[in-house]
Amino acid sequence: MPSSPIILTAGDFNPLLADPGYMMGAIDALERAMLAEYHGRVRQRVLADETTSGEGPPASLTLNFIGGEGIPNGVTVASSGDGRSSRFVMLFDETTRELVALMDAGLFNPVRVGAEGGLGARHLAPPEARSLAMLGSGRQARTQMAALCNALPGLESIKVFSPTREHRESFCSEMSAWLGRNIEPVDSAEAAIRGADIVDLVNTSHRPIFELSWIKPGALVIAITGRGEVPLEFLTGTRVIAPVWSIFSQSAVRDPFVAAIKAGTWTREDFGGELGAVIAGDIPARLSPEEIVNFEATAVPILEHAINVWACEWARSAGAGTPLNLSA
Repeated sequence: MPSSPIILTAGDFNPLLADPGYMMGAIDALERAMLAEYHGRVRQRVLADETTSGEGPPASLTLNFIGGEGIPNGVTVASSGDGRSSRFVMLFDETTRELVALMDAGLFNPVRVGAEGGLGARHLAPPEARSLAMLGSGRQARTQMAALCNALPGLESIKVFSPTREHRESFCSEMSAWLGRNIEPVDSAEAAIRGADIVDLVNTSHRPIFELSWIKPGALVIAITGRGEVPLEFLTGTRVIAPVWSIFSQSAVRDPFVAAIKAGTWTREDFGGELGAVIAGDIPARLSPEEIVNFEATAVPILEHAINVWACEWARSAGAGTPLNLSA
């Protein structure tokens, strides 16, 4: 590892993110991290402080220390207050503990979420999946689409619905050109979902905008926000998989599941299992070909860390960044 640390800004990563093929490397990085988490090779310590100033929103500072066997050490610093937030990462050599990079981490949250959806699709999609429905056409939909097209190159039908016609048409036109795929805007959530092997929920709705009966038997549903966009019937009508039970079961934005867990009406026995167990081959993705799998893509610190390490390694190999000399 070079002795001189570097500063990495969002602009340093433009060449990486210009080619949608970057998502294969991101998905692979998360797969390695998910297995490390599952096999207990990750160590983490979180320090958080939250205060309220006046009548404004709480101001918070979180320090997330993470590392493990074969995993470079890192500290993620996230702060927020007065409606603003910042997020940066310090990465250290796992052997010498020397500073390797100081990087802007805000850019890579959508990348991590997209790659997490792609990783879920890689291991949970029905065999020979050919069709995708996406509900949403915002910023996060861009990385989700890139990830799913990389994870499942055999996709033949891709349909997108979002409430504003101009937005979904513009998104489909842009993504079709970028990914070299025929991506079709449709006029309703039902038109997108009916018959789809994969349903990707990238919308910001806090209530369901579709029905469980629209979902094809054996399909995979990917939920990335968890703010109540899946119907209540998902509690009993799907096999729920999440990266880590401990985070999923306590998340403030994983309804209707967390509300049911608190009420004692949905327990770990009802939970399908952790993604790492599926990847490792310890549990099946589904118990029968007709079972609908709901992948709840939760924000797991090791996955965020893995994306940052992967991006830093790319920057090092590409000669990106500005040298940081603290002794000058």
